[in-house]
Amino acid sequence: MRTDEYRRMYEAEDSFWWYAGLRALLRRVIAKSAAHHGRAPRLLDAGCGTGANLAMLEEFGEGIGVDLSSTGLEFSKRRGLTGLVRSSLLNLPFASGSFDAILSIDVLYHLWVADDSTALTELARVLKPRGTLILQVAAFEFLRGSHDTVVFTRKRYTRREVRDRVEAAGLKVQRITYRNSLLFPFVAAARLLRRKEETAASDVQMPGRFINSVLCGVLAIENAILSIMSLPVGSSVFCIATKEPQ
Repeated sequence: MRTDEYRRMYEAEDSFWWYAGLRALLRRVIAKSAAHHGRAPRLLDAGCGTGANLAMLEEFGEGIGVDLSSTGLEFSKRRGLTGLVRSSLLNLPFASGSFDAILSIDVLYHLWVADDSTALTELARVLKPRGTLILQVAAFEFLRGSHDTVVFTRKRYTRREVRDRVEAAGLKVQRITYRNSLLFPFVAAARLLRRKEETAASDVQMPGRFINSVLCGVLAIENAILSIMSLPVGSSVFCIATKEPQ
């Protein structure tokens, strides 16, 4: 990811509609996972970036964040976060079975993750039996645009591709769906139109307060729908998987 994008993320992550809607969904999923443990769970944010999701994890237990980018980790430190480790997902510096739940949001598709199968195998290794992996990646190669250039997207996935890779790593998929579905026609149109731009630009552009509130409301509606059913199309693939006891 370009260095300037980390600053953009850090400044927008607490309130920008895209991040706020995602974090509301993650909070619900993590709360459900944490309720299965009789103690405060140990949680890993695998690709913690500038730290907003890791800060959320610490509401539920001991949060550890790992990222390969020293810039991202520096921004995480600005949030007062301390459980930070610099590492690639391809060779995690943790013992097997270290974490009750792992979060990996918009990381697996990154150019720095050269082998997604190896990364998923590592995530499965450090997950405890009956632990939960919560994964999100960018969807559909036809949506590739200038934002992907800015954030170093290596690949955009289909739901089937994510399922196949997660199951190949030895995990059991409990739920897999597309996300950012209600806004999908607008996202797709914007991505296709912006391909004509000569300069790569980030999608993280804070709109006015009213528009941001409306978009947060749309994602709140979508999150309610996702609580009862999966969605057939969207700009992201969202997967919940568990590690079965041997």
